[in-house]
Amino acid sequence: MANEKPDDVRKRAFATLEKAREDLDPDEMTHAALELLHDGGAYDEARAVLDELAQTYPDRRADATALAGDAHLFSALRDPAGPRPEHVAALEKAIVHYESAMRFGKLPKHVDEHYWKAASALAFVHPSPIRRRGVVDVYRRTFPHGAHVAEAEELLKRLS
Repeated sequence: MANEKPDDVRKRAFATLEKAREDLDPDEMTHAALELLHDGGAYDEARAVLDELAQTYPDRRADATALAGDAHLFSALRDPAGPRPEHVAALEKAIVHYESAMRFGKLPKHVDEHYWKAASALAFVHPSPIRRRGVVDVYRRTFPHGAHVAEAEELLKRLS
């Protein structure tokens, strides 16, 4: 809701979550997590809900894991100045979650965009030159027909 305070969003999301738990409704749990993630900026709380969703409803594990990756990614990219070295851990966790989501059955085309955002951010802020190049190369191999292959190729040239 426009101009809603984050605390109000959290309260509403947690009320939705409690009802979803009572009703055994994974769709409403997902809705609560998305509210926390997108409207409330409550990344840790969103990840906790998504972890619970993945554990409680194994058929939702791929989606919940990808969304947990988004929570890590968005927490790192929330800074208007862009990603910084202190965001490396969150970006690495995002990558791990996207890879896990694909192992759980999420289609690569559904995580391509956010995987690239995490990989390209890591390519600029990771302290290891080997990891900077490696994460872009993994993107290129994982998504050979991805939306950002040309950018990955160009970035690999610059990182050489």
